[in-house]
Parts: sequence; C-alpha cells; structure tokens
Amino acid sequence: MHSRRMALAAILTFVLGILLLLSAAFIAQPVYVEGNSMYPAIEDGELVLISKVIDTLSRGDIVIFYEPRSKIESEVKRVVGLPGEEIWMNERGEIYIDETLIEEPYVLSSRNHRPRGISRQVIKEGCYFLLGDNRDVSSDSRSFGPVPRRLIFGKVVGRIGL
Repeated sequence: MHSRRMALAAILTFVLGILLLLSAAFIAQPVYVEGNSMYPAIEDGELVLISKVIDTLSRGDIVIFYEPRSKIESEVKRVVGLPGEEIWMNERGEIYIDETLIEEPYVLSSRNHRPRGISRQVIKEGCYFLLGDNRDVSSDSRSFGPVPRRLIFGKVVGRIGL
C-alpha cells in the first residue's frame, strides 16, 4: 500500500511539473532585446521577462508588439498614450496628453537631441501610442502611428540581466 502511494505521488508530481512548464510557456516568456531604443530602461542584448497575459495596459508600461507595418517584426516600447486621449509633442520633445504635460523621468533629456514633434491627434479606441525611451534612435508611433491592441502580445514584467 505504501509503494502505491509513493508511485501515485511521483506521478502526480511529474504531471504537475509538466503542467507548470506548459503554463509558463503560455503565460510568461523570456525575450532577448536588440537595439538601444529603450535605453536606459532596457539595454541592447538584455533579456527581459514578458507576461503574455495582459489584463490592462497603463501609461508607463513597457510592451512587446508586432510592428504595425510588417506585422511580423517585434518591437519593445513604452505605452505613452491611451485610447481616446489627445496626444502631441512639442519641438522640445515634451509630450502633452489632453493639454497636460506628462512627466517622463525614464527619458534621458541629454540623449533626446533630435525630437520629432507629433501633431495633435486623438488616439483611436483600441489603440496605444508607443514610444522608445531613447527617442533619438527609436522607430515608434511617431513613424507608424498608434498600435492596435491586438498587435501587443506581451508586457515586460522583469529584467533577467545582461
């Protein structure tokens, strides 16, 4: 009787282990980041952990998405504008949401030498305005426009390191 319980416990432990591994593959995943568009928050060559389960997106979240023009190439950027908001950027690179200047402590002003302004626009429902922290080198919503939610497939939840 004792050996049966031990065998059953071993089988249950194995099955639970497999289920945890499978759920982790669908819930979270490490992603290798190439490029400097998110410097200093994320450096070139760094591994980040993304959650594939995204309940809400907030301003300041860092997300992984399919670039809207190709729908194949993935990018990492920060959520700056939310659905329904009016957004614009002045010639100094300052972002305004619904007439209010937003604080962006993650943007290094010393590296933001060539801001490309954004004309006033209202972000469509179901879309997000995504920008890189290192605006000098970032290809982002200033180039390809707001990103539909369906193209966002992960939210960065941690850094694994360099």
